[in-house]
Amino acid sequence: MSKSLDFAVAMEQAIAGKLQSLGAGCSAELAALLEQVTRSQQAFVQLLSDASCAEPAAQEPNLDIAAMIGSDAEWAEITSRFQPGTAPAAIDISALWSVYSMLDKMAQYYLQAAKQVDLPQQRLFFSSLAEIKQKLRRRVGAVEQIQANQVWKQVGFPPGLLGKE
Repeated sequence: MSKSLDFAVAMEQAIAGKLQSLGAGCSAELAALLEQVTRSQQAFVQLLSDASCAEPAAQEPNLDIAAMIGSDAEWAEITSRFQPGTAPAAIDISALWSVYSMLDKMAQYYLQAAKQVDLPQQRLFFSSLAEIKQKLRRRVGAVEQIQANQVWKQVGFPPGLLGKE
């Protein structure tokens, strides 16, 4: 499990760094969302670092979802900033697409890691991380959808399924 955790820590740190670079030049609304996701990344890094330092037979750390991804009230406040009206800047929508994709890939990684470990408690730990990451992805996805709807309204057509043929 150590290699899986080491890779997860490195990826979560890389994503946190990428989030900071995505924030350059974005709107104040998106900056608030990126701050929240960055806090989540830091919580993931801390949790994974603690888990990788623990003894193999030790119990997996408890997962506090609200502490890791923020409370429903925090997300409601962030989401409320993205009200329909004006289309977002291209930098904002591209940043949202990037964040959504990174969260999705990490959720997939945790699901795969859960399948590769031997101990049931480790499987549960990685599966739980995947669920938390998926919840965070859905929250970002809701904001992305609000913004995408504004873009499509401005350009006059829906995109269909991007990247699908």
